[in-house]
Amino acid sequence: MNRKVYCRRAVKYMVRLLVLVFVLIAVMVATGMARTGADGNLADVFLTPKALLLLAIIVLWSLVYPKLGFIRQPLKMDFNAGKEQIQKVFSDNGFVLLEQKDNMMVFRMSSSLGRLLALGEDRIVVSATEEGIEMEGLRKEVARIEFRLQPFLQD
Repeated sequence: MNRKVYCRRAVKYMVRLLVLVFVLIAVMVATGMARTGADGNLADVFLTPKALLLLAIIVLWSLVYPKLGFIRQPLKMDFNAGKEQIQKVFSDNGFVLLEQKDNMMVFRMSSSLGRLLALGEDRIVVSATEEGIEMEGLRKEVARIEFRLQPFLQD
């Protein structure tokens, strides 16, 4: 994964976490569970040592997340002979074929909600290698597809 993609994924994840925290704080303020100043100043909520620590943790986790959340997984399977099985497994698991070339297929989630929850990083690229195929994408989705492809893998 190149630096540009890594940074884009980190920023997207950081924004997602910050929005979640701000929504939670807004709910707490609206319900009276958050301590604000007598004048309703939100600085009392956001400028506490715990809030700053939470912000630091969000930034650090966002910087690590692309390395942990995405994977490039090699599999022993003939790309050309297994194209139909690959397409069927992806289709059965909620993916559609977005692009196909001689030695590469790109799939993305068919569900708009799934794409939204994956922050638009829902693509899985299946490419031919000398040893077989290689899948690159979200770790959870690649692992799920790999499990479904097990019957078609070469020993």
